Order: sequence, then C-alpha cells, then structure tokens
Amino acid sequence: MAVLPFSGLHSSTDCGENALIGSRNGFQLLRSFSRRARGRRSCVVQRLRAFWKVFAKRCLKMKLQILGITRSGTKRKSVCNRSRPDMGSRTELWTNLRQPIGDEPCLVPGLTDDVALQCLARVPREDHCMLRAVCKTWRRVMESQEYLELRSQLGCTEDWLYLHVGTSPHLEERVHKKQAKWELVGGFSSWHALDPYRYKWHGLPPIPYDRSVTGGQVVLGATSAVLNGNLYVIGGAPFGKTALRDVWVYNLRRNQWKKAAPMLTPRFGCLAGVIKGKLYAVGGSGMCHLRGYSLPSLEVYDPRRNSWRFVASARGIITTHTCNPLKYVAVIEDRLCVIGPQNLTGQLNGGIYDPETDSWSEMLPGLRSGWGKPSTVMDKNLYTMEFGCYQCYLSEEDSWSTVEFKSDDSLLDWDPRLISAMAGSNGKLYTVGTLGPALIVLVAPVDEGMVSQNLSWHTMKLPNGVDFLGDLGHCSCQVISF
Repeated sequence: MAVLPFSGLHSSTDCGENALIGSRNGFQLLRSFSRRARGRRSCVVQRLRAFWKVFAKRCLKMKLQILGITRSGTKRKSVCNRSRPDMGSRTELWTNLRQPIGDEPCLVPGLTDDVALQCLARVPREDHCMLRAVCKTWRRVMESQEYLELRSQLGCTEDWLYLHVGTSPHLEERVHKKQAKWELVGGFSSWHALDPYRYKWHGLPPIPYDRSVTGGQVVLGATSAVLNGNLYVIGGAPFGKTALRDVWVYNLRRNQWKKAAPMLTPRFGCLAGVIKGKLYAVGGSGMCHLRGYSLPSLEVYDPRRNSWRFVASARGIITTHTCNPLKYVAVIEDRLCVIGPQNLTGQLNGGIYDPETDSWSEMLPGLRSGWGKPSTVMDKNLYTMEFGCYQCYLSEEDSWSTVEFKSDDSLLDWDPRLISAMAGSNGKLYTVGTLGPALIVLVAPVDEGMVSQNLSWHTMKLPNGVDFLGDLGHCSCQVISF
C-alpha cells in the first residue's frame, strides 16, 4: 500500500476501496438485523396463535357446558331434561347456534321464540337501549307492536315523563369589525325523559331544526301532545323571531325524530289535543312572546294521510276579550276545551269545540270558574291543583270535588303558581314543579276517579345546565307508557 510522504493518510484510491467495503459490510449487517427481526416477529406470531388456540378451546368448552353437551356430542343430564340439537365439532356448533330452532326465529340460542320474548319483555325500560344494540333481530322485535302489547299484558310497562327543559339566551355585547353590537348568546331547548321509578334523567336526541330558518337560536313555545304512543312537538319560534310551522314526531322505540307535515299556520304557544286518533291545534301567536292576541284558527292533523286541514274557527269565542294567549287545554267527552287567563276586566277566554258538529260553544260556568291552572285528563276526568288539595271536575254536575292532602309535610302545601305541569297515566297523577334549583315530583294514586290522600314526593336536581322547566305549562310535560 502506497503511503504519502510526511503524512499518516492513505491515498484517495485506497479511501474509495475502503468506503466501498464498509458500505457492503453495513448492508450485510442490516440484512442480518432484518432477518433477526423477522425471526422474532414470527416467533411472537406463533406464540399468539398458540395462545389463541388454547383460548378458543376453553371458550368452546364453556359454551358446551352451558348448553349441557359433552365433547363427544352426548348430552348431560339436566333437571328440565330438554331436547337439544345434536352438535359435534366446533363448526357445526356455531352453525347450529345461528340456525333457528324449527321454523321459528332463534332470538336466544337454546330457547324457543315464546320463552325468549317473555324474557325480553321483562327487561326494565332503562336497559332497552342496550338490548337494541345487541343485534338487528332484537331491535326489530323491540320496535314491534307485539312487544309493547306483551309488556302490557305482563304488567311490565313503565310510565316516563317527557319534559321540555332548557336555558334562556342572554344579551351580550360583542365587538365585530371595531363595532360593538348586542347579540343573543347561549341558550338551548331540549326534551328529557324522567324515570319516576328510579328518578333518573335520560336525554333525548336534539330536534334537527333547520338552522337556516332558526338562525341557530333556541326554539321556545313548542307545544306537545301524545298520539299513537309517539311524542309530537308542534310549532314554536326562535327567540325574538317569527313562529314556525314545523311538526316533529319522536318515536321512543327507535329513539329518533322524524318530521311530519307542517301546519298550515305558524304558531307560537298554541294548544294541542288528541280526539279519536287526530291531532288538533288552536290558538297561539305568529311571533315569539307576542302578547295580547290568540289566533282563532283551528286545524286538525290526520296521521294516516299526514296532512292538515282547517276546521271551524273559534273567532268570537276565544278571542272576545284581549288577553294573553290561551294556556290550558283538555279533552273531555271527545270535545276540545280551551281556556286562557283572566284579562283586566276579569273575563276568561275559553270555549268548547265539538268535532261531530264542527262547531264552537261557550264553556259551562262551573268548568270556567274552577279551571285556570295546570291540569291533566286521565280516564276521562279533568284534574287540577289548588292550595294543598286536588280538584276533579264532575261533568254531569258541572262542579268540582276536592281531595285534601293527608301529610304533615308542609312541602306538599304548594302554591299552585309554582306548579309547572301535570300529567296522568295508569292510575297515577304526576305533578311537577320547581323550587329553586330543585325539581319536585308529586305522585298521587287515583282509584275510580278519587285521588288518594296518601301522596309521595321526591326531590331531585334538574339536568346539567338547565334553568327552566317548560314554557307552556300543560303542554311542556307528557307521560308515555312503554
């Protein structure tokens, strides 16, 4: 090897050869590292496969024990001594589990359809969301009418209260392009379900309003009604804007909202009632929080045709005196009864609509004198609340019967003005009110039209971020059995 004089450095040729040899050695070293990595990876994969085989065998053994079948295919002796299909290998086992027993669908492996339905029908209502997520077959079963009828026959139906809650928007000064402007900020409006058996809140999906119409503002003044087991939310208006014609239907079995045919007239704060499978809407105003006027038009919705039509107008009956819009509605003997608060002269706006004759009439004096607070109709009887007592309207005598509370707790001696809503179903009256940040639920049993004196009440918190409970009294609370 030639060495340069007076230096310890190699020649340029030798440096190039050494660099080439070094690069080859580095490549061979990388190849050896990659081979070792592949070997380690294959070793890990083999170990995982072996572990998975052992785990699968144990799972198969547990399933065979649950089904009462030995590994050879012979059945173990059981107390019920039920006949089960012959299952051999692992593939045949899964195939037989997925196939129906006979000609009926196999909802639960090893059980007949009737027994499986009996088991599913007894599951509490709060767990139905998890049952629907198991498979499509269970979801279809729980959304069927037969499932609801079976729960009713077994006495497993539960009453849930559907309440309109939310927060009011507030004005806030904001600077936009060096200009200060006052804008509405915050606020939301939603529906929540209250489980009165366990006193838990369950939030409903938000109503998918069109943001191009609402401008992203909270919608207030929507009316509610229950028709064919579904919750109908009618009308309303964005804060400070004109009313809407929207009609939304909440299907509690599918937990989703669906838009129905819009009303013929935009309404804010109207009243709604159901008579013989049809929905009636009356009153209201054309703008959010518009006072001093009620729309006299009455329209009816047919769910079979999904259409609205006008019927007899209430002009001259419920609009004789200028006052706040109508506030309470009741269906008594298949007739729509509406009433509003007193005006400055002490007059009450109210009337009765008869669908058979398609005409309005004046309200009876006895009904007019005792009505004017939150109320509800259950078993064709009208109930309302006074100071420390319930009142029931007797249509035959045109009078009110009173039932006082039988309790030493002064909390039950409510001021009726603090009551937000009332609802009734399956022999129970639910009275809902607010006392500061707390929600109070009063439950009163009813037997043959008589309210029991033994009442029960419960105090709980409102949902997070909520500062008001409904904005329409009666039409902000509904009860649905499922």
